Amino acid sequence: MLSSIQKLSSRLPFVLASKSRILSKVSCRCCAHRLKSLNTVSSKEVPANNKEVLPRKNTDLKILLSHDKINEFRTRNKFYSSDVGSELDFYSVNDIDEGASSNNLRNFLFPATKDNVIVDINNCNSIQEVFDIIDKMKDDELKVEHLCQSLLVLWDLQRQFCTSDYLAQFLSTKNSVFKSYVNQIHSHSSFKRVLTLIDLKFEELSENALACMVLYLLKMGLELREPLIRKMVCRMEDFINNCKPGELSLSALSRFSVALCFQKTNDDLWAKCALISVMPHLVYWNEACETVEDFKLVTICMWSILEFAPRRLIDDYHSLVERFLSKDAEILPGSLVKCAFVLDPPSVYNNPYRKTIVRVLRLLQDRVNQLNHVGEFLRLNKVFIYHSEPSSLRVELRDNCQRWLKRDEDNDIIEEELSCALFYCLALNTPHSKRYRLASTAAKLVECTDNVYDLLMLASGQLRTVMQSVYSSFWPKVLAFVKESGDDQLLTAVAFRYVEVMSTKRCVEFENEVLEMLFELLDRDSVMGPSRLAQVAMCTLSIMDSSAHVQYSRQLTALFERVFAQIGRFSIFDTASLSRGLMRVVRQGRVSDHLPLYIQLEKELSATSLEFLDDKSLSLYDINLLCRGLINRTQFNVASSPYLSRVLERYRDVDWSEISSRSLRYSMFNLVRLHCCVPPLLSKMVAYVVQEADNVTGSTVSLLLHGLYKLGYLPDDDRFYEAVINATIKDADMMAGLALLQTALALAWANRLPSSLIQAIFDVDFLNDLDHEIKFGYSKISYPIRVRRCLMKLNRSVCLDFPEAGVPWFHADFCRQEDLLHESKVYSPLKQDVEKILNFLAGRPHMIGRDIPVDYGYKLDFQVNLDKNNRIIPYRKGADPHTKVAVLLGDEADWSTSGVQRTLRGAGQMRRRHLEILGFRVALVDQFVWSSMFMTEPSAKVTYLSNLIVPSS
Repeated sequence: MLSSIQKLSSRLPFVLASKSRILSKVSCRCCAHRLKSLNTVSSKEVPANNKEVLPRKNTDLKILLSHDKINEFRTRNKFYSSDVGSELDFYSVNDIDEGASSNNLRNFLFPATKDNVIVDINNCNSIQEVFDIIDKMKDDELKVEHLCQSLLVLWDLQRQFCTSDYLAQFLSTKNSVFKSYVNQIHSHSSFKRVLTLIDLKFEELSENALACMVLYLLKMGLELREPLIRKMVCRMEDFINNCKPGELSLSALSRFSVALCFQKTNDDLWAKCALISVMPHLVYWNEACETVEDFKLVTICMWSILEFAPRRLIDDYHSLVERFLSKDAEILPGSLVKCAFVLDPPSVYNNPYRKTIVRVLRLLQDRVNQLNHVGEFLRLNKVFIYHSEPSSLRVELRDNCQRWLKRDEDNDIIEEELSCALFYCLALNTPHSKRYRLASTAAKLVECTDNVYDLLMLASGQLRTVMQSVYSSFWPKVLAFVKESGDDQLLTAVAFRYVEVMSTKRCVEFENEVLEMLFELLDRDSVMGPSRLAQVAMCTLSIMDSSAHVQYSRQLTALFERVFAQIGRFSIFDTASLSRGLMRVVRQGRVSDHLPLYIQLEKELSATSLEFLDDKSLSLYDINLLCRGLINRTQFNVASSPYLSRVLERYRDVDWSEISSRSLRYSMFNLVRLHCCVPPLLSKMVAYVVQEADNVTGSTVSLLLHGLYKLGYLPDDDRFYEAVINATIKDADMMAGLALLQTALALAWANRLPSSLIQAIFDVDFLNDLDHEIKFGYSKISYPIRVRRCLMKLNRSVCLDFPEAGVPWFHADFCRQEDLLHESKVYSPLKQDVEKILNFLAGRPHMIGRDIPVDYGYKLDFQVNLDKNNRIIPYRKGADPHTKVAVLLGDEADWSTSGVQRTLRGAGQMRRRHLEILGFRVALVDQFVWSSMFMTEPSAKVTYLSNLIVPSS
């Protein structure tokens, strides 16, 4: 038998190449090109014992690990993601015995035995009875089968001792009752004797028995570093390496895989190497699997090796999943959850299996309550939040969250970590108007939680309403854990999370200490990689205030020098992160003495982005990141960016297969910020909602439809509006009040607002909930006024477009206050120029009305009154002329562009329609046309304005 060190040295080269994260927790988030391909691995680096067990079709371990697409999509760092719950790897609930009865578990190894000792051990109902049988026998009388069965029964009794989700309890380090129970067993002389005898006889064990012993001894509290466990793992690894794929049972493989990843804090490299040896067998089983039970075991194995599974292996597993879905196999809910997570692990952004994942999730409809482990429920919630599909799961997740919380309250043996995860799910499944009620629970949770990773669950942007009142105590506590741990990656993670929510409530003392620690990290780590450097730089630029942190001026200059030295090595995500830091600096006016450095950084990042845009294989996710970086760097003058047209061109070429709820949301956000209308992409988004009408959520369709309203793109597919209305009504109780108002406003713009939605919004209960949402929301500056303005616009639209609804106009006072706040005594050059031409057309001054308020809160730049012969007559307040012309000035903000043509945005279209309803002829003066070259002719502006007031027709 080869020693563990010999095996480790033989396997080390390609292990390091395939997953450098095993040695260093620092990983790149979005640069697949930095995860080096393993094509350079030579045949000498492949262990001899692996060459003897090559699977069919040349799928040997070397080829598997050196595939040209290895880990190409496995690039999302779990700490740096702003996505919901991406750092939550709750529990390793790959329980191979899920749902197994005591009888089945005890008879697993020796089902038809006639050995009286095994039968007696099987009939034991207490630990002492097992020990009594062992104590009566001499060492030479105890066969290895007796020892195995005794441990199997001891494990079953220990499992029964725990009354709740036992796997979570075994991970607990805080429950004194359970720890005392385990210590008593481990210190018992009979238990020690069993372990000593197994140490002498373990080589006689079969592969099934060996895998069981490794797994159950670990579950009973032994450490992976125990000499006995290490010997048994090496023995089991020899079985795996010396068996051809298919010869070793799946039950042995799955138990062995679960055992090696059971202890979630374990980072032993030799154990990871042992897990890698399972891969060739999984290649075989992905093809040979036929039964639902085999599918369950393959899924457990895939989950266990997911950390370093190459793309080819996951592709094979994906084919297996598709095969079982096509057969309508009755897969257990727990296996479905694990399957979804294998296809969508936390390290994936560009996921090619999205449609399969959604199909798997749809099979869980009406079956969520059948999940046996809270970890499975939390994992399902996590996958659903990330994909936002299918919508049918939302209600079940909300209801089952209450069920698991009740179990958590009834049994205090569950670790605090579980409470954090459940609270996270509860908050996300609570209506926005009622989340403020969870603030007191959040405060208690922060006070009693003693694990920084659990606390980071609560540092989510989506929990700001809940957490804002406890941030003052939350961040200092997190920082204390960071100092105690000395973990540089944790420091960066905490800083990144703080930047995510710093706009809610800033903690000055925390910022000062974090900045000091970040600069110390930069001084200490002189060879920091580009991705890590980008994250540290983004956090530093976002937090640092040039006036309050003058002492760091020299270090900031050095940081810029290091960033400039790494230009060319940054990934797409890195450039987006650095652009985000620039955005925060410019937005807060903190450029100060380092202005040349900021300008240089902006130029370097733009040049790097242009190079990325030349890549024809960019995914929609990559394009969105590049676009977001563009917005952040040029947020006040995006239209003047030299490569805006390049970004729009890439958006036009997006393939239909890349459209999903998630990509739709990101893309629409970018297009609205750019004021850019890309009809080919928008039409695909509309078609996607029509096709996935049963799956999309109300928040997704709200964001899409309101974005279309903002851009002025009006779909003409009735099925689209039907899907939007159905999704909105179905998810109305879970949508933010502003989102619901924006959806209704966009439907009113399209003349598709149903009476049921009007009644639901202009209802006393909804308006009260809206007041609560405003009062307790995290944003006290922008959110309330956004809600009030949107409600005013919707009220106006309902009164003018849907008078049959009978909703009164109750925003007159609000509109007057808005006019007073935004009243300006200074006229723009455009307004002065237009007034001059209008006076010329009228023949004398004071014939034109100026800044005229009209009904429903509208205000006209100019009003021109015409007689029946279309001649201008003097404007008089209250007069009723033959024709009233509303002259409106449209600046660039009123239009969206596709790069080829300009479109009046939804608000402008609505204003035109409403003024026509009020009896006006609308003449919209386009600033772009007014300032164009041909308008320099002496009579051009006169002719243009005259034609607008009195059309030639």
